[in-house]
Amino acid sequence: MRKCFLVFICFWLIPAGLRADVFYFPHLADGQGTYTLFSITNHSERVATGDLSLFTLEGSPLTLPFVGGPQSVLPLSLAPHSTQLFITSGTSNPVVSGWAKVQLSEENVTGAAMFRYGDGREATVLPSKMGNQMSFYVERSAELETGIAFCRTGAMPLDLSLYNSSGKLIETRSFQFSGKKIAQFLGELFTALPAHFSGSLIIESGVPFTAVGLRFGPSILSVVPGFDFVSHQTYFSPNSGVEAAILKAVEEAKSQIDVAVYSFTSEALGTALIAAKNRGVSVRVVLDLSQGSAPGQQTERLIAAGITVTKVKGVNHRFTIFDGHRVLTGSYDWMPSAALNYEDALFLTTPEVVTEYIKQFSRLAQ
Repeated sequence: MRKCFLVFICFWLIPAGLRADVFYFPHLADGQGTYTLFSITNHSERVATGDLSLFTLEGSPLTLPFVGGPQSVLPLSLAPHSTQLFITSGTSNPVVSGWAKVQLSEENVTGAAMFRYGDGREATVLPSKMGNQMSFYVERSAELETGIAFCRTGAMPLDLSLYNSSGKLIETRSFQFSGKKIAQFLGELFTALPAHFSGSLIIESGVPFTAVGLRFGPSILSVVPGFDFVSHQTYFSPNSGVEAAILKAVEEAKSQIDVAVYSFTSEALGTALIAAKNRGVSVRVVLDLSQGSAPGQQTERLIAAGITVTKVKGVNHRFTIFDGHRVLTGSYDWMPSAALNYEDALFLTTPEVVTEYIKQFSRLAQ
């Protein structure tokens, strides 16, 4: 029997400022002898109330047969340090899969979703984290292949970057598909890939998502969580390559760049934005009203290249949003003199923070 390593990736819209008393199980299953056991434990000193809600891969309510009757929402009421258990009956036909959301009145509540196949193999899914970037180990050979199963509640592109085991970037692509769910093997996502390959796959999205990997074979069933990473990169001028880092970020942008700065006189950064625009990236710039037409500004050059430039009174920002999931902020101005001053620049991908910057840019650009 061929072994395979499946990665289940579930996407849904997450409100800004997600609280610690909400968490997700990105995979569950029931049917043909396979069942899922949910355990929820309250580690706080107060009673925790809430619910465990089940959803299909498309995001609709999912009703499963539980011991005691069918349920789509299970009420939770946990005394301090107590645990509640819920077990599906395993009688669905065909096998049904989905995901679950747990929402509670108290923090310090944890849980697990354990699913068991009819042959006795068992794996445990832990509560998920949200993020905009995840990394997975991937491999393919004559006996092993990596499969990727995507599920989502709305249309959104996925940016995929494939690296070999030596760290060399092999290929990048923006993956879009119709519908709510699709599953493809690594060789289908990257058709030029050799028959034998190992490395890492980085998945990025402008909307927070969660993922879990499932490795199984004739005698093994185990969950392999993806690495959910938040990148922080800090630069200081003079002499630390701030402008080079910004130029690299502009060059790597795949879909959108939103710039909000007080002044913009850097010819190099202007050239980079125009190049991004010419390769199909959506570029928008917001400048302070007093600086938009000042000598040396890149305004007219950007407008001539088809870039939207908005002039707003009182803008004193220095931030840029790349592809909806990475923000550059700090004191560094988009002008040549900034490289000679004591300035700072910070790249970050924290979802809740990025969301606030997106909101602010939308207010300025409207």
